[in-house]
Amino acid sequence: MSTWILLLLLGWQHGEAPSLSEGPDRGLVLRLPGALFEHKDVVKQINSGLTAALVVTVTDREGRIGGARIAVRYEPWDEVYHVQVLDMRGTETKRVLATRTEMADFFKKGVLHVWSAKHRLHRDQPFAIRIKVLPFSQREQADTQAWLTRTVSGQRPGGVPTMGMELILERSIKRPTTTQFEWKVGLKP
Repeated sequence: MSTWILLLLLGWQHGEAPSLSEGPDRGLVLRLPGALFEHKDVVKQINSGLTAALVVTVTDREGRIGGARIAVRYEPWDEVYHVQVLDMRGTETKRVLATRTEMADFFKKGVLHVWSAKHRLHRDQPFAIRIKVLPFSQREQADTQAWLTRTVSGQRPGGVPTMGMELILERSIKRPTTTQFEWKVGLKP
């Protein structure tokens, strides 16, 4: 319930919600609201220096699912965002973007092909759109923990950290919770 309130506030404050339209291949194209990339939880994840994933799902009234996966990694040395999109067509798109504003503009252009043309469209029914923001992969977390262990303790790979090091790791690299957004959106002409 609090997610819906948050979404209503997000939409009302910024006047934006995602929009769906039919693409040239008769599938659906999703445009994301720019406010999504200014939400504090999203900013925290995509600015972490680790790869954050935004998993987008679109569900119709019959329970058919489409979607896309967005991976974002901020590179602090170059101060750029590496963005990778995998859509329903199996197409992978990669971009290097200088700011979150550029990222928001990129996703407003309708680069997310989220619905296969093989599914019949119900133009009169809303689609459920869900975006889950996942912090980073468990593999990336394990690699970072191992690197931090070796760096701080001076150990080689395969060494066993001390109890003090385990405490540092526990406090330094936490597995954040997933942030989720949901909307009901009709198909735009």
